[in-house]
Amino acid sequence: MTAPMQTATHVHYAPDTVVTLRTDPVHGSVADGDLPPSRALGPGFVCEPEIFGKTHVHWIEPDVDTWMNAVDLQAFDGAARLVSIYHCDYKGARTFLRHKLTRSQGLQYNWTVDLLPSDLIRAIRSDGATWTFNWYPSMERVEYLRTVGQLPTEDADAEALTAAELAVGVPGWSIRRRPSEV
Repeated sequence: MTAPMQTATHVHYAPDTVVTLRTDPVHGSVADGDLPPSRALGPGFVCEPEIFGKTHVHWIEPDVDTWMNAVDLQAFDGAARLVSIYHCDYKGARTFLRHKLTRSQGLQYNWTVDLLPSDLIRAIRSDGATWTFNWYPSMERVEYLRTVGQLPTEDADAEALTAAELAVGVPGWSIRRRPSEV
């Protein structure tokens, strides 16, 4: 986790750096039309560092990717990570619910968590790696798919479990919503 590097004329952000817009309002174009006004963007994270003077940013709430001037971005501290939470229904429709900005949970990546039907949870790391979990509401526990009590064997598994627990609000975390309540 590194802070943005700054030279005399450029700011360079590392991948997974959480950012917001420094300037307001900023308008631009995305593949599906115009970029929403900056106040509607919320936080995003850097996907790729600067290329040809632009930084690739994924904006969580509108779920769009843009290429932005680095000077238009404001970084959170290097430990900040985003957990974006979506509800998915039986028809496959995906709706943004909320995001959680974390600083102290030790996450190395930004995460997207899909709350699926039948108390299933899918945790997707910002590099595309995916884990699936069961949510047991009566025990308020998140477990690896079709297991109970299995501890993570690798750091990546533990981080995925942490992201899923943050999304549903396992006791000790600050969000308190179950997939079945959404």
